[in-house]
Amino acid sequence: RGVCAYLNQGWWTYEWCHRRHVRQFHLEARQRDPDWSLGDFGRTEVDAEGDGIVDAALLGPEQLGRARDVFDVGGQRCDETGAGRSARVRFRCCDGARAERKHRAQTGSGP
Repeated sequence: RGVCAYLNQGWWTYEWCHRRHVRQFHLEARQRDPDWSLGDFGRTEVDAEGDGIVDAALLGPEQLGRARDVFDVGGQRCDETGAGRSARVRFRCCDGARAERKHRAQTGSGP
């Protein structure tokens, strides 16, 4: 809790705060305008092979690599569709060897 991350995608910046909310905004002169709520945290889901979506609390740690947090509570209304805005955030982990290779490529060190 209390951890937030930001992703800039050109005009838009996305703010993800762990198990709190997702927001989308444009930043100009230190002001967020516009600033949209894409939803507050609702639940964690996992794609279970052939079983549709199930609650992550029912699965073991080996299956959590397919988990995603769903932010579908209280998102602002979209003018185009009239529906509430929402977001799904998927988490992906990499193994230590791949992370080490990526680090070496970024720093230019190692083979």
